[in-house]
Amino acid sequence: MNLLILIPFLSKFKIMNLKYAFLSIVLVSFLLTSTSCKKELTDAEIEARLNTKIMQWMYDTMDEVYFWNSKLPSFNSVKGETDPEVFFDKLIYTPEDKWSWLTKDYAALQEEFAGTPTSMGISPFPGLFSGSDKVFIVVAYVYPDSPAAKSGLKRGDIIMRIDNKELTKENYYSLFSQSKYSVTLGHYYNGSISLTSKTIALVAEVIDSNPIVFDTVLNINNSKIAYLTYVEFISGTNEVLLNEFGLLMDEFKNEGATDLVIDLRYNPGGEISAANYLASCIAPEAVVANKKIFVEFIYNPQIQLYFETEFGSESDYLINRFIPAGHNANFNKVYFLVSDRSASASELLMIGLKPYMDVYQIGDTTYGKYTGAWVLPDQNTPPEHNWAIVPIVSKYSNSAGLTDFKEGLAPDFYIKDRLLEAKAFGDISDPMLAKAIELITGVVVEKKKNTEIEMSFKTIVAPDFYLKSNLILETPDFLKNIH
Repeated sequence: MNLLILIPFLSKFKIMNLKYAFLSIVLVSFLLTSTSCKKELTDAEIEARLNTKIMQWMYDTMDEVYFWNSKLPSFNSVKGETDPEVFFDKLIYTPEDKWSWLTKDYAALQEEFAGTPTSMGISPFPGLFSGSDKVFIVVAYVYPDSPAAKSGLKRGDIIMRIDNKELTKENYYSLFSQSKYSVTLGHYYNGSISLTSKTIALVAEVIDSNPIVFDTVLNINNSKIAYLTYVEFISGTNEVLLNEFGLLMDEFKNEGATDLVIDLRYNPGGEISAANYLASCIAPEAVVANKKIFVEFIYNPQIQLYFETEFGSESDYLINRFIPAGHNANFNKVYFLVSDRSASASELLMIGLKPYMDVYQIGDTTYGKYTGAWVLPDQNTPPEHNWAIVPIVSKYSNSAGLTDFKEGLAPDFYIKDRLLEAKAFGDISDPMLAKAIELITGVVVEKKKNTEIEMSFKTIVAPDFYLKSNLILETPDFLKNIH
């Protein structure tokens, strides 16, 4: 699931001159509470006035920070809109931007970043039956100790019905997003899926969404191969999830791991701090110790000029460097298992490491996201609303200048991820992992001859994939104190 930065409400960012939108907010607030009002406002009128404030805030913020701010429509051309979501969509420069988004529930988004969401613990990959609007959902993975894992759901299971309702393009996401339901499973064989009688009841709860959902060390032909599946770049509260990754790298090093395989097939992105931390744990020790350039950022002309003028062209706001994290496994090569769902921070990790070590991609062409966003909530005390917008504000490149990979990053070895025939993580008969083992050891894993018919279906991209497919940048310290 995105380059994001948690930044204060930028109508208060006076150094950027956000057109003093807060003055209009104060005025509207005064009018709402003025004793001179001759009648009480209806709920609909209160909501309409609040939406007007929200949309003004959206526009002024986008006008200041949006990467394509020169392409914004005029405010007069969109101010008649009454729905903030529709209003925001009209601001997006669609020829280039397919990633900016917003949420009505900033608090839930914070829980996601902290690694403690309320969830069933299922990563869903919906598919559309050929010639139909009917949907099935394949389980890409489940989080350990989640309600899904406790119920026995596992990678590769197929959900055919929710609360005994057939799934369609129109209803599958709302049904799946409920906090309590039962699922009826399907069975895949020889190119078709059939409904079974197996039903599992699920209730969402707060889970520990540690992005390391599996890890092991494989001993093959005198090689010790460290393997892990990493599903989202998040730091967790007080960076606890980063520390767990560092400790895992220590374990791999202590066990004498000679090679590293990281499975990013289902990783849509996440925080720049997490990507940098992982890179600093993986890269050659000398690269990290010398704080070489990991990635660089460019913003719209106004913000770019401000950063360069106030902090210099080598500042941390423009250049992200490797940072010693206290854990370093000192690998000189790494193998990434990838798919078209490997996005943003996943891609940044790979290209950021490329100039300094051998990086191999096994799988499919990646998603193709080379841009970053800031998460912008209302920072009034108390907040007037729970919306947050996540506009694209930058793009990134590695130290060799690689960027703008709109078509994704092509793999060195193409292997299709056949999720309907998914192997458990770490199973050496998994075709992608088997290829990595072959490259490392020279041992060709014997493959079972496939005589089955492959099922034809269309993959649907669930909305939450776009919500997560960002790279989350650090909040610049000086912005935290702007009032």
